[in-house]
Order: sequence, then C-alpha cells, then structure tokens
Amino acid sequence: IVDRAKSLNMKLIAIADHDSVSAIDEEIKACKQNGIKYLSACEVSTMMPDKTELHVLGYNIDHQDTRFIQRQKMIREIERKQSNVDIDAAYKLGFKFNKDEVLAIANDGVVPPELIGEVILSDHRNDNDERLLEYRNGGKKAANPGFNFYRDYYAYGKQCYNPGEN
Repeated sequence: IVDRAKSLNMKLIAIADHDSVSAIDEEIKACKQNGIKYLSACEVSTMMPDKTELHVLGYNIDHQDTRFIQRQKMIREIERKQSNVDIDAAYKLGFKFNKDEVLAIANDGVVPPELIGEVILSDHRNDNDERLLEYRNGGKKAANPGFNFYRDYYAYGKQCYNPGEN
C-alpha cells in the first residue's frame, strides 16, 4: 500500500485494519522510508442493538493505548472460537472441504468466512454444486468469489450467520 501511495505521489495516508493496531508501527516505518506522512488509524467494528453492523474509522489514534491492544486481544480470541462455528456451518450445508486446509492458511487460528468460501470453491468435490456456479469463471459473482460467498452465506440473517459473542 505504501509503495502504491508513493507511486501516486501521495503525501499523507492512513491505513485502517479491522479491529487491529498491530501493523501500525510497521506502516509508520514504511511511510518514513518513503517520505510519506502517516496518520494512525483503526476501524472499530461493533453491532448495534438492532443487529446492524457498524464500522467506525478512528484517525490520529494512539495505537499504543492499552485499550486498543486489549480490545484487539479480546476480539482475536472471539474470532478463533467463531471460526470453528463458521466452519461447522458450511459443513452442515453440505459443502465439501478439508478443515485442516482451511486452518493451515488461516491467520493465527482466525478463519474469515471469505476464506472458507475460497477453499470450498477450490475443492473439486464441489465442482458440480449448483449453488456455487455463479462464483465460478463467467458467473456474476466470480469477480470476488470469497467476499460474495461471505455475503450470501455468512452475512446477517443468512444460512451460516451466527452472531457469536458481541
């Protein structure tokens, strides 16, 4: 991202990870090396009482504030637990895939539903599954199949949706 910003002659950037501040020191270093000013940022996710997901961008944050670090640790643990629930939900719908393969490419035990979708789509045992045709080459959801799989199966109210801990 920093290389791209430099190629576009950008003078200031902010990169906001979802509920994480762990990469900010590395981002600051890369920006300094490339003569770009950096604004610390984080996208904080929450769920409203009506189950609407809300993503708030915070800029010029103190990324070393223990509240950010503790929240990040708490969310990471919730995400690890939720990963098993999400994997099981796809199995219950009859999709074929190897759980160990999913976990092997996961980040620290966290398996986003998009990743589950990508593994399912790459497993040839699902080649004839009609539910997946629109995610394959030429299909209307083929441009971003993992994200579209998430929206169709894991978003609020969908078949694999499970709110987990909030």
